[in-house]
Amino acid sequence: LPPIPSGTSLLDLVVVGCGPAGLSLAAESAKAGLSVGLVGPDLPFTNNYGVWEDEFK
Repeated sequence: LPPIPSGTSLLDLVVVGCGPAGLSLAAESAKAGLSVGLVGPDLPFTNNYGVWEDEFK
């Protein structure tokens, strides 16, 4: 999805979270014609899906 210009004041949908579900929801909603905002962590972001907790220690 392209970045949202900072002057944009109204969106149809704001998705909080950039995981698989959030990205899927945002993409499908944009395809359906909705204006979508996506809020997530600043880059770089480490993909931690399917990682065991002890791998972070």
